[in-house]
Amino acid sequence: MLNAMLLRGMAHQGVQALLQDHREAPFVGRDADRRQLAELPGGMLGVMCAPAGRGKSALLLRLALELDEAGALVAWVPISLRFGTHRSSTVEELLGARLRALLGGQGHPRERMTSHHGQPLWVMLDGLDELQDQGLLDGLAGLTLPGEVRLLVAARTRIDCDAAGWAAQLAIHPCMLFDLPPLSFEEVAAFPGLTPAPEVMRRIGGDPLLIRLCMECIRMGEALPDVRDPAELVGAWWSEQRERLQAPKGELASRILGALGAACGVVPWGVLTAVVASSEGEVRATLASFARFVIEVPEQGVTFAHPRFAEVARWTMPDEVQAAQRRFAELAREERAKADPMPYFLHFAAAHLEAAGAPDEEIHRLVSHASLEAWRRHEGSASGFVQDLRASWSRAERAMMTHWGGHGALAPLRQQSLCLAL
Repeated sequence: MLNAMLLRGMAHQGVQALLQDHREAPFVGRDADRRQLAELPGGMLGVMCAPAGRGKSALLLRLALELDEAGALVAWVPISLRFGTHRSSTVEELLGARLRALLGGQGHPRERMTSHHGQPLWVMLDGLDELQDQGLLDGLAGLTLPGEVRLLVAARTRIDCDAAGWAAQLAIHPCMLFDLPPLSFEEVAAFPGLTPAPEVMRRIGGDPLLIRLCMECIRMGEALPDVRDPAELVGAWWSEQRERLQAPKGELASRILGALGAACGVVPWGVLTAVVASSEGEVRATLASFARFVIEVPEQGVTFAHPRFAEVARWTMPDEVQAAQRRFAELAREERAKADPMPYFLHFAAAHLEAAGAPDEEIHRLVSHASLEAWRRHEGSASGFVQDLRASWSRAERAMMTHWGGHGALAPLRQQSLCLAL
């Protein structure tokens, strides 16, 4: 059972939903990994990195619970697109609220983490790879942690960023890197309801997410796909399911999965149906065949049940994902031209335009007095607009460094001047 003390100050519905998701997933093993992480010396940054589905979030939450129950001060904050905690401003608010609940008083998280408190403090940030912007990373970069403070972060391994890459972005020294290995045969055997014959173990490769999917197959009396590489298992499931669907449903299924692979977290039904050019009833009926991989978030929309599935979509169906990305960009342009755009495109228009290869100038144009008013109507404050403004400034700064002294240097300077004026 989750210790209520760990949640004091965390009054965010997304955090509560995330915890409910973890309550329903079994956790076994990882004793050596928990001990290694718990021995992180004070005054140090720890970076845990592994591919999606390896069990980083479950491990970090379990460690936070154990330390909290042992009497340590633990400020654990999840960063998630699916659960709406993907903006730096949201993470800073959650972290600040948690630190106030633990330490009392006021102050920005950066100042609280670099001050002496006289007792050990753990700050855990899970999911740096799902941050929508660089604000949090920039705010943490170069911190000098006092001896009683430990900062432990978890992030997904990406093609362009491993554990050392994430550590370099944070630039906090000293630092320890942790690579999370697959589960062992003995750990897999401890899962309730799963008897891992060598053939099953070979196919799942000790991957916790694949174990969960295999357990569902076994409970439903289904055969596992005939593949030899664990990385291909989800893609094989998808291919088998699409083959069972008769045209045009098979084509619609491909468009839907491609759209979810291109989406930024939870996509509202109205947006998804516009991207795939089909009715909500048809989309829902088609997705029923993929219930193992897709989840509906009440009052928000639909998304993949795990970030790993979005990676599989981009890997197995790149043409469908690229086509969906182009359509997302078209809708972003249409919506942001309106006085009151859909909230989804208020949040993610820039991400979709960038993914579709739009020039910087078009993305910069999203920052305007009209968008300021739209953010105020949507959130009742200008915090979202301020975040967009910072992102625009950073984009212009990067472009200026690239083109310094050349013909492309004036446009970034003009954009930074506009940011200052706004």
